[in-house]
Amino acid sequence: MKSAVIQLREGVHWVGVKDWSRRMFDGLIPLPHGTSYNAYLVQGKTKTALVDTVNPGFEGDLLAKVGAVMDPAKLDYLIMNHAEPDHAGAIPAVLAQRPQAQLVLTEKGADMAVRYYRVSRDRMQVVKDGDTLDGRRRCSPTSSRTKFSSRATSSAPTPQPGCTMTNWPTFPCAPRCTSARS
Repeated sequence: MKSAVIQLREGVHWVGVKDWSRRMFDGLIPLPHGTSYNAYLVQGKTKTALVDTVNPGFEGDLLAKVGAVMDPAKLDYLIMNHAEPDHAGAIPAVLAQRPQAQLVLTEKGADMAVRYYRVSRDRMQVVKDGDTLDGRRRCSPTSSRTKFSSRATSSAPTPQPGCTMTNWPTFPCAPRCTSARS
């Protein structure tokens, strides 16, 4: 493992991977110091979700980091924010660890998961604006569910310490996790 698991708060861990050798993003943006592929493990009272995965070639690192926190074979949900390989490239490897885990995504995301990652639709839980996953993870004093929005954002903020399931970057095919008001 090239980078450590980082506990952001109780039940929320950064399990992403640093890629020191990547030098260009989307053929346009130089990366003189490499990049990171951000993935987050969120453990609720009754369910566990992995938000995003990593670029192909780093599947073993991701699974080892998840394994340092919990058994990957007990994962309930894998949330696909969008289908680009740096966020979704390890979907097949993660789903292979847990045949019962559901891939959570939007309808557009589902089409891409079938096309690019060969995920069968029976492994998917398609969400739309306002849908929730209720894993009883409290993200803020007024929230106990994860609410989805498919509205695209133009920035890529870091999850906030008080609520790691808010303001994550999305694209039109992706669910965005936001705290739901109870």
